[in-house]
Amino acid sequence: MAIAGGSQLLGGLALLPFLFIAPPPPAAFTPSVACCCRLRAPVQRDCLYHLLRLIADIGPTRALTVTFLIPVFAMGWASSS
Repeated sequence: MAIAGGSQLLGGLALLPFLFIAPPPPAAFTPSVACCCRLRAPVQRDCLYHLLRLIADIGPTRALTVTFLIPVFAMGWASSS
């Protein structure tokens, strides 16, 4: 947890100067945005639960191997378009 927290903190600090160079555009917080956020939270929680169960069941190394497929599929999709 300390390594993950430290990497997030250092990543945020590294990106902090760019906030002043190109600030994000102002966004309106409308009821539709609030509804989307409210509906999205349970889906993300369930996905995280299943991911953590997968890691607990098969181990982190085997769960991580799916990331090796991402470049393969990206190259396939890029060449098909």
